[in-house]
Amino acid sequence: MVNASVTFARPLKAARIGTVISLALVAADILGTVFIAIPANAPFAVFVVGGVLDVLTIVGAVDAWRGARWGIWLTAISRALSALTILPLLLEPAAAPVGALVVAWLELAVAAVAVVFLIVGLRRR
Repeated sequence: MVNASVTFARPLKAARIGTVISLALVAADILGTVFIAIPANAPFAVFVVGGVLDVLTIVGAVDAWRGARWGIWLTAISRALSALTILPLLLEPAAAPVGALVVAWLELAVAAVAVVFLIVGLRRR
């Protein structure tokens, strides 16, 4: 009989996958700021909050890679909050540049995957 549930034999491996995805999202946030948010004249608060959350993600990712629980939590929470900064773009689609909505939905989906991997990585080892 085949077990249909998905399990991770190594929680640290799941946390590392989530960490790598989170760092890729930080790079996407920076590129999105330069190529989408600045030309669209996004509010300054979006830049500040996004930048702070990106720095928190990087700080958490360093120790999340090593398996520290606080680093995994910090990375997961900062990525979840960073995904929320996309909401103004989704709530005001008429003001969005062409293609920005597709990128925003893609980033939301990838952020959700990263957070799931990070949370799975919190299981006891």
